[in-house]
Amino acid sequence: MRKSLIKPTLSIMAASIFFNSAMADNEKEQTHEYWEDKVLLCSHDLLSAKLIIVNESEQEYRLANLLLSRASECETNGEVEFYSALLGVRRNEIVYGSMQFISLLDNSAEQGNPFALAQLYRISTEEPSKTNQKPGHYKEKFEQERSRRADGEYPDFATTLEITRKMFGLAE
Repeated sequence: MRKSLIKPTLSIMAASIFFNSAMADNEKEQTHEYWEDKVLLCSHDLLSAKLIIVNESEQEYRLANLLLSRASECETNGEVEFYSALLGVRRNEIVYGSMQFISLLDNSAEQGNPFALAQLYRISTEEPSKTNQKPGHYKEKFEQERSRRADGEYPDFATTLEITRKMFGLAE
């Protein structure tokens, strides 16, 4: 199933890259439509990168990194930083729990990303000196963000901890 997603995803990404290049070449006027298109492309880039990372498509990690870089031009609620940390760990470019890892998660958490907050909570319970915060700090911030976002799209804390455990391949 993973391999079946790769080819269609790559086709969509190629079209996205072509469209984005065409926009730059034409120096399209910065109208409302331009910004809507930019947000749409950033959302697409972020989603494509997440699919590659979550499906553990190692041969496509370089592309995921480029897509994350391009998506960082837009507001992403900390997703770019979180998935950059995850990708860095999976590519063995970032050590799990290192200062670089914590910094990416901190930046993501500052934007209210639930996965970053849950992962920082986990790290602060395992190695409190790495985060300089007590676990309760992250759990409280998580709950504040969850209540602030009344749209129902913010997961519960236990589910988020389980998802991040699996994403980072951590033992139960």
